[in-house]
Amino acid sequence: MSEDSKAEVLRTLGLLVRALTAMFWGLPLTLVAYVQTAQTDWMRDIFGQFGMAPALVASGTLIYGLSQLRHFQPQERVWQQAVHVSLILAIVNAGLSPFLFWWHRLPVEPFYVLCVRMLLVNGVLLLAQVNRVLHRLSAMLPDETLRSETAAFTSFDLVLLAALLGAMLFCFAVRNLPILPSYLSTFVNILTMNDMLLLVFSMLIPLAVTMSLLWKTKEVIFTSVFGAQK
Repeated sequence: MSEDSKAEVLRTLGLLVRALTAMFWGLPLTLVAYVQTAQTDWMRDIFGQFGMAPALVASGTLIYGLSQLRHFQPQERVWQQAVHVSLILAIVNAGLSPFLFWWHRLPVEPFYVLCVRMLLVNGVLLLAQVNRVLHRLSAMLPDETLRSETAAFTSFDLVLLAALLGAMLFCFAVRNLPILPSYLSTFVNILTMNDMLLLVFSMLIPLAVTMSLLWKTKEVIFTSVFGAQK
């Protein structure tokens, strides 16, 4: 391999590490920013009418990380398609995130309620798509242990996220029914007592698994880079 080829490979791997690092920090920061914007007043106390800014900045971190992934293996169609889908979902997330701030101020406004529900569904889909991206990425890296672990944990994550998405859609649907059976009414009231906190609790396990996979993938790339330089 020529020196120019080695330099290009190292540059591409450096961008990949930067992307994974941005995603590693961006995922929990986004969740925290969303919850604080929707549930507390201190964003408004600090930023005034621009209280949605932290949620936008956190969402932008994810967009930046996912956009950097496009520079790795641009010729791989399936990989690039997975990255593009996740990037679109991240952009939709950013576009809907200001409605958390406005919904907190006017929680009975139907349009704001609809946008927040769309954000919740899109957020679950985004985390699921990030897991698919990691699965595709691990298949292109020369580490069999990483591939097997990523396949197992992403499958686990996708099952949890599918169950969470199903429960969310069920609650959204039955809320609009004029009359509910007593057993359904009790169940829905428990689930919807505090939507945001329930969502956070449900997202903790898949989020933690995704972050661990991001970190491990980054470490594998670091090892391969430094091993190649010896």
